[in-house]
Amino acid sequence: MRELNENWFRTVNDLGFDYPFLNTPFIWIAEYTVIFLALMVLFFGLNEQKHIGIWF
Repeated sequence: MRELNENWFRTVNDLGFDYPFLNTPFIWIAEYTVIFLALMVLFFGLNEQKHIGIWF
């Protein structure tokens, strides 16, 4: 299983060398995904609070 994980990691990592134009979108995705997910949790949490009257 470890070899499979390393192979997948190296394959994805090598894409940055083979296709440099992919670096910018992937950096943006890596930077802002956590913020986006946190905002979605807050949005859905506050939205559900209106319907059921509790916060988690």
